[in-house]
Amino acid sequence: SLSKAAERFGYTQAGVAYIINKMEDELKIQLIERKYNGVSLTVAGRSLLAEFQRMVNAYDGFEAAVFARRLESKSALHVASIESAAKRWLGRAVLKVREMYPDVFIDIIIADSYEIKRGIENGSYDIGVIEDVVPVDSLAWRKLEDDPYFAVMSKAKNCDAPCRLKDLDGPVFFVGEYGEDRTSLHAIRKEGLGGRIASDRIGTELILLACGSGYGVSMISALQYLNANAELPSKAVPKLVKMEEGVQRTIGLIANKENGTNPLYRDFADTCIDVAHKDILWHQIKESLILEPKSASW
Repeated sequence: SLSKAAERFGYTQAGVAYIINKMEDELKIQLIERKYNGVSLTVAGRSLLAEFQRMVNAYDGFEAAVFARRLESKSALHVASIESAAKRWLGRAVLKVREMYPDVFIDIIIADSYEIKRGIENGSYDIGVIEDVVPVDSLAWRKLEDDPYFAVMSKAKNCDAPCRLKDLDGPVFFVGEYGEDRTSLHAIRKEGLGGRIASDRIGTELILLACGSGYGVSMISALQYLNANAELPSKAVPKLVKMEEGVQRTIGLIANKENGTNPLYRDFADTCIDVAHKDILWHQIKESLILEPKSASW
């Protein structure tokens, strides 16, 4: 479908449609048939597909050769990421990318989404991994994963899954990603719950300990939960209840549009997506409705 093609290559659906229309105008051939349930190749489109692929592969090879010459003067790739994605996925992604590009040094900087966007725009960073709280219309964007939120509370609290925002009672503390999660905080305050940011710098363990002991509730994403590794007294281990549909964040990769099609950037993005898709433990947690750790060690 056009929407999947747009997501794959970092374009809007309208942008992909424009490119196809432009090609059809120049070639004087209809390449796709537009139907109510999607699109399909015409007979002419199918007959030219192999030739198109050959041309694309030839161009990619040329682009890779040019980019390799550029890398001779720039042998480092600077990646900035929110902390949870860096801890869980980027280490494994970097190892795989280094096998493809052994002469390129890759470093990872931890920052919040707004700082990462600014760094991409001014050239301080080459690739960023951010939450979707930041508008990135001027940048190339590729979706990595949706990361749902869980309510963190005392085991004594009764809350059906999925938990609705309006069902949360008491002060709601957010475990922020290095900085502030402003979008989620706004959603909490919209429900009149008086949400407050509780930065990771305070200590995720202390926040979860307080919630497990009955002092308010917290919200933490599935990915943050995996990275917590909190050492909590067994009596205070909290219960986690999945939030209602839509209470989630989307994690994605950004780069300047001029860099978005370069082979190294593309291979790094593809590898990150592959690592996240194959993270079985995270997917199991993501699909759970209620989590009740049986020991203090997560």
